[in-house]
Amino acid sequence: MEALQMLKFSLKRGIRLNFTAGTSHDDEVGFLESVTAANTATPDDIITYGRFLVEQGVIGIESDSESAVEKDEDDV
Repeated sequence: MEALQMLKFSLKRGIRLNFTAGTSHDDEVGFLESVTAANTATPDDIITYGRFLVEQGVIGIESDSESAVEKDEDDV
């Protein structure tokens, strides 16, 4: 319903809709380059980034005592 209202409003104001805006080859290449740059960027402080990943639960860290207990359980 909101989309219809927006369409009516734009037509009343004489604003033409362009459904292909931003889909030129240059626009798409620019977008892909920006996404790629963001995904391949390396953090400035790797220690802080590692702590952030642990806090977010993205990665987990095993302590030596936990891995030793798991090894003992596997031997039994």
